[in-house]
This record gives sequence, C-alpha cells and structure tokens, in this order.
Amino acid sequence: MENPQTHQQSTGVPDEAWAKLSRGYQALRAALCVSVLGTVGPLVFDLMNVANGTPSLFRGVIPYVFSVLLPLVVGLLSLFFSVRITRWGIAAQSLVMAGLVLVVVAIMCVLLGVVDGVISGPCEVGVYCSSMIESLAIGTVFFAVPSATATLVGYSYAQWCVTPRRVRLMFGIWVTVLSVSITASAVVLAGVDYR
Repeated sequence: MENPQTHQQSTGVPDEAWAKLSRGYQALRAALCVSVLGTVGPLVFDLMNVANGTPSLFRGVIPYVFSVLLPLVVGLLSLFFSVRITRWGIAAQSLVMAGLVLVVVAIMCVLLGVVDGVISGPCEVGVYCSSMIESLAIGTVFFAVPSATATLVGYSYAQWCVTPRRVRLMFGIWVTVLSVSITASAVVLAGVDYR
C-alpha cells in the first residue's frame, strides 16, 4: 500500500516524489511514457491495415514518428525545462510540456516546408503547388495536435509512475505495446507490394 504523503495524485499540487528525481530520470520516464502512447497510434494504424487487407508502407512506417521521434523531443524538452516547471501542479506541468511540443513540431513543419520549397523549386504553369500555410496546417493537424495530446497524457502518466510498483507497470505496458506493434508492423510490411 502506498503512503499518501509521499505521492499525491489528482490534487494538482507538485508531486514531491517526482520533484526529487534527477532531471535525467524525469526525462527518461517522460520519454518512455510518451513512447507508450506514441506507439499505440501506429499500432491502431497497423491493425486497421491488416483488417482492411490493404497494407501500405506509408501507414506501416511513417506513424513511428510518434513512437521514436516524439519521445526524443519530449525527453530533451523535459531535460531542459523540468527543473523550471517542477514547482507547478501536475496538470500545469503537462500543459506546459504539451505547449512546448506543439511549438517545436510547428517549427519543424515550417522548416520542412521551406526545405521542400527549396528542393522542389518554383511551380510550373498550370501545376498546383501547396503553400507554406497549407504545409503548416497539414503538419499541425496530422503531427502537432496528436503529439501535444500524447505529451499531455504521457507527461502526466510519467509523474504518476513514481513508485516501484507503478514503474514496473509502466515498463510492462511499454514492452507489451511495443511487442504487439512490432508484430503488427511486420505483418503490414510483409504484405507491401514493391513492384
């Protein structure tokens, strides 16, 4: 049984056990918890592909941005900003972290749009070219909003996982989701027609 004085949940007050962790350990936990949520999305995509009988390389590989790149971004942001926001409530910390991720992903979408514009060159007459605003809107809808949502829930989940029992539960869930996701991706990628 857990001691309620060492772990407060849902009160909105800063968690003493979370605050006592080192910055590196906070970043690692935040990255792993966001990775669990980021892996569930690709798993759903992969299972839908298997169920529809239409495996696609795009659906099998691209969504892993959420399970690999997003946890790295959250881990780095947590490493640098967790000290500054630890004195706030759990919900406020999670919202700040989600806002930071939203800004980082939006900046990445703008940079990718600029690079794409430079590489593809000017538009030919009669050919439709997307604008920077369209690239930013698409990136925001498909990457920034899901990334911020996964960060909001994952960062709260990381703060909840401070006792040894909850850490074991977190790793068990992470390993299970990752195993099922890798298996589903293998099935999807095995069905891709490379002709």
